[in-house]
Amino acid sequence: TFTLLAGTHGRSIYKADVTDLIFPDEVSEKSNKASGYELAQNYPNPFNPTTSIKVKFPQNENGTLKIYNILGQEVKTLHEGKFTKGTSVFVWNGTNNNGKTVSSGTYLYTLKTSNTTLTQKMQFLK
Repeated sequence: TFTLLAGTHGRSIYKADVTDLIFPDEVSEKSNKASGYELAQNYPNPFNPTTSIKVKFPQNENGTLKIYNILGQEVKTLHEGKFTKGTSVFVWNGTNNNGKTVSSGTYLYTLKTSNTTLTQKMQFLK
């Protein structure tokens, strides 16, 4: 069972349990795993209108999951605060922090805690 956290514009987050969620083509590269932390490749990729990002934590911990454009400018904060031990899935709907749809292109998503920083690349298509 995974916890699905779907953000809306603003910082509202809604939770629902999801059972048997499968992510094909998950990455297993060492660069995306660090001491029990995992940041999987988003699915689907490329995507439109939404994509899911799976993260795994070895313990309860504070951190952030943010989306950046290719220039390194923050586009969207998907989650800021406490992550629970285990696997969680976050859904991005292709909007920025102001609720506007972003342009087609390459985006980076970064999971950051006091212990680790992991980053993956994704493609948004309109």
